[in-house]
Parts: sequence; C-alpha cells; structure tokens
Amino acid sequence: MTETVVEDPFESLAKTSKKVHYLIPVLSLFGVVYAVLLAFLLVRDYNSRIYSHCVMEAGDITYSADDFLKNPEKTIAFDETFKSDSIDTKVPGDYPVLLKSGPFKYNATLTIEDTIAPQGLVHAVALEFGETATAEDFVKFSYDVEDVSVRFAEEPDFESCGTRDVDIVFYDPAGNETVKTAVLSICPFKKEITWEAGEEFPTVEAFEVAGYSKFAQKSASGQEAVLLTDFSDVDVSSLGSYDVAIQVKGDVYHSKMNLVDTTKPEATPKDFKGFVTSVITPQSFVKEVNDATELTYEFVGTPDFKQEGKVPVTIRITDCGGNTTEVTANAVLAVDKVAPVIKGVHNIFSLEGKTISYKTGVTVTDNCDKDITLSVDSSKVDYKTAGTYPVVYSATDRAGNKVEVKASVTVSKEMYTQAQVDELARKVYNSIITPGMSDMDKLTAIYYWVRRNTRYQHATNHSDYLKAAYTGFTTHTGDCYVYASQSKALLDVAGIKNMMIDTYPLRDIHFWNLVDIGEGWRHFDTVPRQAGGVFLYWDDASITAYSNAHGNSHIYDRNRFPAIP
Repeated sequence: MTETVVEDPFESLAKTSKKVHYLIPVLSLFGVVYAVLLAFLLVRDYNSRIYSHCVMEAGDITYSADDFLKNPEKTIAFDETFKSDSIDTKVPGDYPVLLKSGPFKYNATLTIEDTIAPQGLVHAVALEFGETATAEDFVKFSYDVEDVSVRFAEEPDFESCGTRDVDIVFYDPAGNETVKTAVLSICPFKKEITWEAGEEFPTVEAFEVAGYSKFAQKSASGQEAVLLTDFSDVDVSSLGSYDVAIQVKGDVYHSKMNLVDTTKPEATPKDFKGFVTSVITPQSFVKEVNDATELTYEFVGTPDFKQEGKVPVTIRITDCGGNTTEVTANAVLAVDKVAPVIKGVHNIFSLEGKTISYKTGVTVTDNCDKDITLSVDSSKVDYKTAGTYPVVYSATDRAGNKVEVKASVTVSKEMYTQAQVDELARKVYNSIITPGMSDMDKLTAIYYWVRRNTRYQHATNHSDYLKAAYTGFTTHTGDCYVYASQSKALLDVAGIKNMMIDTYPLRDIHFWNLVDIGEGWRHFDTVPRQAGGVFLYWDDASITAYSNAHGNSHIYDRNRFPAIP
C-alpha cells in the first residue's frame, strides 16, 4: 500500500508566496524599462512628425496644418478646438497652434513677422513763402501690411525760397524703413490769384505774399521782382488759368492767374419796329451792352412775331462766366404791303454766240427784307440767233409782294473783216497817240488802253485773230487771246514790229505779244494778273523768273519763236 502524502495547504501556500516574492523585483524593473521605452518612442514620433515652430512673413497669406508636418508619410490636421481663422496674419506675433495626428495631439507655435520695408510714392510740394508742410503732405500713397508712418529724414528749410530735395522716411511698427526723395519749392509769391475779367491786368504786387519784404531782405541786395508774363497776349474773353512768370535777380518763379467773370452784363434795351415777316433776333432788342467777355442772347419764352401790333419780349443775356441779365422790350410789327424795287434794268445788245450777263448793273432793294433775291427769266432768248427777245426781271419778298421789270435783248450777227478791225484799231489809236511820241511812248499808251478797257471773260475760240480783235473792240470783254489780238491790231497800226506768242498747253493756254522797237524782242502782256505785275517791256530773264514763281505762267517753246534777249 502506497502512502499518500497530503500537503498541508497552508504550507503549500507559504511556499508559493515565497516564490512570488522573488518575482516582484523582476516585474518592477521590467515596467520601468517599458515605460522609458514607450516615452522614448513617443518623443521620437513627436519630433519626427511635426515642426513645433513655424515662421511666416506678415501679409495676406494662408497657412494650413501641413505647414507643420515634418514627415510627409503622416497625416495631420488642426484640432477641432483650434480655430485657424482666429490668427490675423497681418499682425506680427507668436500664436499657439493645436494639431492632431492619429491618436496624438501636438502643441506648436506660429510666428508672424514683418521684415519687408514699406513702399511709397512721393510728389512735389509747392509752398508760398511763410507756409510750412508736414511729411504727410509729400506722400502720394504708401503700402505695407502694417500701418505706415512717415517722417522727415531731416527737417526741411522753410525759411528760404527756392527748390530743394526732401527725404521722406516711410516706416512700420516692425522698424522697417524706406527713404524716398521729394521736391520742395518755396515761392515768394502767391501760388495763384483770382482776377476779374475786364479789370486792368495785375502788376507784380498782386502776386506778392505778406512776407515778401522779408524774403527781399534775405536775397542778395534785396532785388525787386519783375513780371515776365506779357498779358497783352491774353484774350480777356477766354476765362481760365494762365501761367505767370516772375523774376527776382536770376531766379524765375511761377504763379497762376485765374481769370474769372463774376460781373453781370449791363444792357440797355430798345424796341424793335418792323414787319411780321422780319427776321428778328434777341440782339434786335439790345441797344447797348457792356461786359468783359463774349455774350449769348436768347428769348425768355417764345414770343409770337407773326401777329401785328405790340409784342412784349424778354431777352436773357449770358456772359462766359455764366452771369445773366434780363431786359424787356417790345416788338412793334406791321404787315408788309410794299413790293421790292428793281433798278438798273436796261435793254441789252449782244453778238451771236456771246454769253450775256443779265444782272450787270442791276440792283434790287426792299423796305423789309435785306436778302431779297433777283430772278431773271431769259428763257425766250436765243443767244445764237440774231433777233430781239423779251427778258423779265422779278423779285418777291417774304410777305409775297412781287415786282416785275421787262427789257429786251437784241442779238446781232457777228461781222468782222480785216478792214473792220483796222478801222476799229485806228479809231482807238488816234484817241491815245499824239504827235511826237516815241515808239516806247506808243507802246505804253497801247498797253494801258487795252489793259484798262477790256474786262476779262473766259472764251474758247483761239483760232480767229480778226474775230477776237473785233470782239474786244466792240464788247470790251474777252480772254487773253482777245487781249493779245487787240494789242496786235493796235501795234500794227502803230507800225511797231510784233507777233503773238503762246505757252505750252500744259493747263490753260495763255497768249501775249512780242514787240521789237530796235532793241530786240521783248515781252508785252496786257492781261491783268492776280499776282500783279506790269508786263510792258520785259526781257526774257524777267518773264522767266516771274513764270517760275507763278505756276509756269509764261513758259513757251523757244524753238518756235525768235531769241529774246
């Protein structure tokens, strides 16, 4: 029989406890090691996952949680309790940020800093003597993420006149600075004055400021100011600003004169007496008016000038300055019952084929209308066929009053032979030539008779010398061919060697004469010219010079005519 040993339970427990007592120190050491290892891993993960501090330039910028992420393999976001829009990125400073990545939360810092200098633009400042300015007065605009302040780098000299550079410092709260250079001009005269149009133009004293005498004492030998601007060139009716230059010793300063008109026009009205058909304007009711600038006139309302009798009117007169004056008057109107008057109508004699001038010497007037029109009914005249034809002159005024005057036009056949031309030429010759005259005297007499007794009229027939001469002697009209033909007929009667000459047909052909009284050929042109000139006895060089200066008026083919000295 095997003996069964039953262990005392208390003894067995005592043994077990003794074994566990030996394990406790071992377990405690393991816990410490584990805790240290865990802390190390957490710190390493923290340092490898995020940046605890980010720095950004102030301004309109955006930032995100990714800006703090160091390990791109991780993900990160702002913690739900952190409001990213609570940070003003325009204001420098250190801002706490709460981040979240996985199960962990991280505290970090966002630093906003301003390291960029402000930007700005300056402009020139012009002062009158005795005025001062601040640094802000020179600033056109400035820009920075923070508020920008300005100051003088060095206080300018406001006590002396002239132009100088001024340094303006732009700076922000972070201490960043930018320096810009502006121009300061100090003038011993007013920058501008206002002057009333119509007054005598100002002298230099009108531009001087109160402290000018102080400036003059400071300038070398106290030079007086001299007004350089000549106001005689200023149109007083042209309101506006005019530059004024003033010189003191060697320095020239500029001011401005603002020419204004603040004075109402002065006007004296008058009644208008006329007809219901008269042309009536607002000026018709103004007798005298006085103002320095140009004026405009208008009716106030719409007066009825179509009714007979007295019509009251009001006229508004406005000057260039916008000043107005109103005057009242009356229009005393009657009905026009008087017809126009035609004077100078006469019977006309002409040759076949000649153009007829019906209105020469005829006038028409009216008691009311000044721009009356004269009409001529010549529809029954056949100027190409000999005969006597009726012609009617008429005129009608605005009131419908009409007048008619009748006359006749006699057209004769044109008869001209060498004998007839010689007879007409000799008749003229005997009236202008006296015994004892030299050839030069005869040339002169012929020249001025043709020139003074012939009226230029365009013609187209340049092939019949006898017809042209006859036309000139009988009608005293014609073109250059008629002038030259008359001259030839008279020179022939005088026994002076002559010939007719013409230009190249470049445009309108021109005719004149050559004469020889024993000294060689000379030019003889009796046609008056708008550019002037008496072409009585000209050598070739003189006529050529004139021709070159007046559109080749006398250019001719030298192969067709004899040499002319």
